[in-house]
Amino acid sequence: MNYIEHLKSLSPQQRKIELKQKLLDSQSVILEDSSRLKLLSEDFPNPDAWGEIDEIELDEPVFDEKEEEFVVTFGWQSIASGDENDERIMYGGARAHVNAEGTVSLSETSAELEGSAPKREDSDD
Repeated sequence: MNYIEHLKSLSPQQRKIELKQKLLDSQSVILEDSSRLKLLSEDFPNPDAWGEIDEIELDEPVFDEKEEEFVVTFGWQSIASGDENDERIMYGGARAHVNAEGTVSLSETSAELEGSAPKREDSDD
């Protein structure tokens, strides 16, 4: 059974829980997103820690029959810290595309540091 078939076999609530865990397990995709990295490099040129994702909130997942993938819009939060004890909350969002192999890719990404203007990346990174 491929990952899409597995997701389709779950109840909507179980599917959402499964996809949330998939995103948490795939944090590197979110953490390495270009809009997030660009924002961090501008505000934290010498970061000590860019943090892990602390929170993820998902909308209802939708199956895209044409692309044969599940798509879910989500928001996330993490802590970014710099070299002088400067810690700020970073927020972001994206659309996650999950295919039959369980691979996660992102589109429509955005990132914002608390107290900064939002940065948006519309390409599929």
